[in-house]
Amino acid sequence: MKIARIGLLVLALVLASGCAFTPQTVVIEPEIVVGESDIGHGIQVGVYVVDERTNKELGRRGTGAMKGAAITTEQDVAEVFGIAIIEGLDKKGFNATLVGSASTDATALIRVDIRNIEYETSMGFWTGGVHVRGSMKGTATKGSESYDKFYQVDDEKRVVVVPGADSNAQMINTTVSAMIQEMFNDVDLFDFLAN
Repeated sequence: MKIARIGLLVLALVLASGCAFTPQTVVIEPEIVVGESDIGHGIQVGVYVVDERTNKELGRRGTGAMKGAAITTEQDVAEVFGIAIIEGLDKKGFNATLVGSASTDATALIRVDIRNIEYETSMGFWTGGVHVRGSMKGTATKGSESYDKFYQVDDEKRVVVVPGADSNAQMINTTVSAMIQEMFNDVDLFDFLAN
């Protein structure tokens, strides 16, 4: 009986790891919480986002011991970030628009440089690890003055079986959302923009 249970467990693990070799395309949908306010007083803000990642792959599925298929997105990641940032700025009372370069006629500019979005697996004794990291630099300018800050998120989950596509997408979206949320939690940034 004990051997049968172990056999079933091994079979379940093998079947679950099969998804590690199937490529995955993730839809990035950041969700941020921004309270409605009028701190922006209608100030025009241009939002310019640059995807500086050297590898456009988000990561690779796998068990930690072996790397599996690629996790990618078909979206323009810079545009996805830009839209989320504009929606947040609008909720704060700014008049935000997406711009195609760092030169703009807007009163202020927020440039966001996406440095990293990385999904990685590691092997443990009983469990595996899934690490999702993200980082970006935000630079706000008004006239000759500027304010910049680095925002980063590092999340790790311990798992018994290889995560499926839904779990991977959720972890990646949680990290992306947290990166943008960090920027919106930066009180000094919004003091700079509003004053």
